[in-house]
Amino acid sequence: MGSFKVYSKNSGQWKTMYYEKEDESTSDLPGTLKSNEKNIEIPGHLKIGQKISGWGKVAGPKECARECIAGKKPKICYYHWTVEYYRTLGGACNMCVPKTNSSIATDCQCILADGVDVAGLLSVNRMYPGPSVQVCLGDLVVVDLHNAADGNELTIHWHGIYQMNYQYYDGVPFVTQYQWRAQNIGTHWWHSHSGLQKAKTLEGAVIVRQPKEYDANYRLYDHDDTDNLIFLSDWMHDSPDDHFPGTSGKLKAGQSPDNALINGQGQWLDKTTGTWTNTSLNVVNVTPGKRYRFRMINAGSFSCPFQLTIQNHSLTVIAADGENVKPTIVNSITTLSAERFDFILNANQQLGSYWIQVRLTGSCASRQIIQLGILRYAGSTVLNEFNTVCDGNNPDLICMKNLKAAEPVDKRILAEKIDVQFYLPFEFHRWNETELYTPGTYKPFLAPNGGGSGVIPMINGISNKFPTSPFLTQANDIDKKTTCDGNNKPKSCDNSSICLCTHVLHIRLNSSVEMIMFDPAANGVPHPLHMHGYGFHVMAQGSRKVVNITRENSYEALKLDREIYKLDSHDRPPVKDTLTVGYSHGNGYTVVQINEKIAEIGGLKAAYFAYKKKSRSCGDRKIAKFKFNEF
Repeated sequence: MGSFKVYSKNSGQWKTMYYEKEDESTSDLPGTLKSNEKNIEIPGHLKIGQKISGWGKVAGPKECARECIAGKKPKICYYHWTVEYYRTLGGACNMCVPKTNSSIATDCQCILADGVDVAGLLSVNRMYPGPSVQVCLGDLVVVDLHNAADGNELTIHWHGIYQMNYQYYDGVPFVTQYQWRAQNIGTHWWHSHSGLQKAKTLEGAVIVRQPKEYDANYRLYDHDDTDNLIFLSDWMHDSPDDHFPGTSGKLKAGQSPDNALINGQGQWLDKTTGTWTNTSLNVVNVTPGKRYRFRMINAGSFSCPFQLTIQNHSLTVIAADGENVKPTIVNSITTLSAERFDFILNANQQLGSYWIQVRLTGSCASRQIIQLGILRYAGSTVLNEFNTVCDGNNPDLICMKNLKAAEPVDKRILAEKIDVQFYLPFEFHRWNETELYTPGTYKPFLAPNGGGSGVIPMINGISNKFPTSPFLTQANDIDKKTTCDGNNKPKSCDNSSICLCTHVLHIRLNSSVEMIMFDPAANGVPHPLHMHGYGFHVMAQGSRKVVNITRENSYEALKLDREIYKLDSHDRPPVKDTLTVGYSHGNGYTVVQINEKIAEIGGLKAAYFAYKKKSRSCGDRKIAKFKFNEF
């Protein structure tokens, strides 16, 4: 018998899965997998079909995108990606048109997007979205990445994948740097974590499936097909570099996109001429009477919320950020950058075609960007509605806090005693012109909504500055005087409303951790937060106008939160790895909790804003690193 470990954030437990070993008396190449998985040796330059001792044959992308069977041996899933500069509507489009939803691989190197000619893209295997990674729980994923884009450094983040013993492959600059075990199920995604490359199309889906008998919701759907993806992205007709730090022009102000795409496809209306491009819309095919599991990924790079609706169909949400939730019926789903939701669609309407509609809302509503796809049959409750506040018991509004984990959570999550509590206000500091343009100084800034003045994002008055050396490999080389947290800042930050330093939150090993996050700013820019390689339980959400939570009254305020909202999810708080802090143009709060044997996950994690607010190519400005210490 062989075995591997898998993880559920809902239950907070690692489980051992067993499988029958196959006869592998011969092998082309040696390879070892130690039982504790802390040292995996896989030879370089793999080829699909070659044998690895102890593993069997190396499988390709299509072979790995299979039905997952309990007791079957995991596979080595090998991917070879080539990154290069590319364009839409290139010469390949004279030869072929890509098939709808061919997410794993394509035999056509044409990228259509919305029918506007755009150069300077960074593509993987000349696809957009990039090739999806679709594997079974326990598979070992090996990616060979050939960087053919001259002049670009490159690192890939596996967004949503928990990294037990693989933290070195997580892909965060200056924290971690591709082989990993599929240890947690769900809908995830990959994207570049260097500069603005994600906004230049370096992104794609990651799906980890499990045997259906292990899925609490498998009786609710008939199909979980490899192409049942809804990959949403914002789209610019010029280089994202042209929007940073942000212009003040009327036509191209700030970082607002020109369009949105569904699975890399769409059309565009030229408002000057009143004409539409004639590219094809994305088509999703269904069979009448069948129930389909769809996996929706918000791959937006900027701050616009996306609202998804499917004409004449309700959506049953069953998972958020890869973790199961109690099935909840809605009519539309609103998400921000990096969030993922799985939902079931019942093809029970009359034969015909129905619109799939994506609308950009929030700060982008004035641009009136709508994209369409088609749900094609063969032969009004809202989730996370933007510009509303999760502060009441409105039956027509479902927020993340209203969802309920599908299985019991670790009892430690429900304990009243918390070992460590962090109070983390999220806001922007607005530079005055004297501060920003003093000769000899070069302060980082952004202009997300246009205008002449610049802002810089902060957590607890700190805007992160990357260390001089990577934490995981050269922590001793880092000057401790350059690290900080809300209570300990360098002297250079005295008498200043903003501090530029390396933001590190120290946590004792095995501690229970509560983070109270709120957005006091009323600037219309939402704050989606992502925690790398991990997840958190959503304990509370609301408006500070109703529950005025502060550092001093947090205990009483959270009691008031529960008295007001009376949620039935308090005994099963849902799990997310990406969550928006502060709905309705700010002044909202979100409380999350971590309570794990964190040592099993890794020694250093990063949390950051999930949309692109970059001031340098080395990474996000607004980031906090969580360092788990063993005392």
